[in-house]
Amino acid sequence: MELHELIEELTRKNLIKSAVIPHDRPITRLMMVDGKEEEYDSQALYFGHMEQLKQCRMLPDNLVTEDGEIDVLPDTCANLLLVPQGCIPAAFNAAQRELDTRQEAERSYARMLRMLLNGDGLVSILNELSRRFLRPLAIMDISGKIIAHSAPFMIPDSLWTESIERGYCPLNFMQHIQKMRAQNIRTGQKNLNNTQAFFSVCETSSLAYICSRIFVKNELMGYVFLFAYDQFSDKSSYEILPMVSKAAGEYMEHYSRDTDLSTSLYRSILSDLLEHSDQALANVRITAGNLNFPTNMRLLFVKPEFHLGENYVKSRLCTEMQQIFSGVPSLYYNHGIVQVISTDGRGELSEENQKGMMQLLESQHLIAGISNLFHRPEQIPKFYMQAKDALHLARRIGKTGRLHAYKDLAFFSLISLLPTDVSPGIFCHPALEQLRKYDLEHDTELYRTLQVYAESGFSQKATAETLFLHRNTLNYRLQRIREITNIDLALPDQMFAIAYSVQIDRYLSHQYM
Repeated sequence: MELHELIEELTRKNLIKSAVIPHDRPITRLMMVDGKEEEYDSQALYFGHMEQLKQCRMLPDNLVTEDGEIDVLPDTCANLLLVPQGCIPAAFNAAQRELDTRQEAERSYARMLRMLLNGDGLVSILNELSRRFLRPLAIMDISGKIIAHSAPFMIPDSLWTESIERGYCPLNFMQHIQKMRAQNIRTGQKNLNNTQAFFSVCETSSLAYICSRIFVKNELMGYVFLFAYDQFSDKSSYEILPMVSKAAGEYMEHYSRDTDLSTSLYRSILSDLLEHSDQALANVRITAGNLNFPTNMRLLFVKPEFHLGENYVKSRLCTEMQQIFSGVPSLYYNHGIVQVISTDGRGELSEENQKGMMQLLESQHLIAGISNLFHRPEQIPKFYMQAKDALHLARRIGKTGRLHAYKDLAFFSLISLLPTDVSPGIFCHPALEQLRKYDLEHDTELYRTLQVYAESGFSQKATAETLFLHRNTLNYRLQRIREITNIDLALPDQMFAIAYSVQIDRYLSHQYM
């Protein structure tokens, strides 16, 4: 314990009249002066009365004596503390209690580190302390996600019980923490980098707690809470809780794959959003973590075309993806990479991003689905499903290429939502079945001709080029199609019916491949 810390505690108890401390230093023990010392310990704080001090040949470096007329000048010892008359015993006892409490906390910290090194984890530490204080403890990151908690977690609040099982603190408590942080910023404590424990009460739930902040690389990472129900009087908790936060910070830094706090928070929130966590809570966590998402977003889901191994995708491919798209970090999820992309107001990627992405897809043999445009981070789960569906549907209908946009495949997504006992084929125009039957009986290719014609946007030129037909041959086939099916491909509604029917047929033809 540093000498100035001990002085602060004694001053709060009105046991210090004045102090001259030119050289602050750690204090490891307390001693009474008996006038027979041959040498002094520079890390001990000595207590002595005036009569005893007159017998000393030399004075200790750190001395506590009574205030009043003394023959000893302040500059004859390094650090001099003066207490009121008759208060040396009280000052000694108070200092001993403070020193014992601090040393016990330091021993607890050493024990915590041993537990972590032995693989016991944060939960074991919290369980041990919970048994000691007979109160529950929890560690959460600054976004409100519970990293560890003691068990059983007994709090007379059903909302907490439900929330802790889902891995988050309740929304009202997270809002309370945000309010506390905002107050600190307003009062100039934004960069206050200390783990000193403090007592507070959540104004909405009346839940009392003692809290210590967790820092990793000088950044606020989270909090340790000892839930107290009321004003907790065990002073050792105020000493031990900062030791827990220090151990938790070292644990988080050691086990985190990310190099900075914001990356870790982004990935945590992205992962939780994709698991369909509460959207209101997600917004609070995003605000609490000071995370910024683009105004205009599309979501990319990338998977290797061939098996590359989880470690390769997590490390190299995520890193390369992050180099192309600055902003929201890449996330390994569902055997692929999820990437939130910033776009312009029309949902278009920058030319640089488009080029870099296509080069990566080609060079690493990757395939990707990309969602439509969206604007709010809580919509990420919905648009992840779009990107995932685009990739799945492109494969299902045999679509070539490496990048597949949901907007080009939304019709097939609609078909896939039909109940399993309803065949999409019942929605097809009867002309398709008529042409298939005719082709089979007459060895013609009228169905194929209509299919290409519809997929080319009913362009005769494009159809003739695709099928390598002379224009007169194409005109003959189109005339035969009209005669057999009685459809008029000059009418918009019949063109639409044939176009979607061809797409349904395409979907069904690959369903059983």
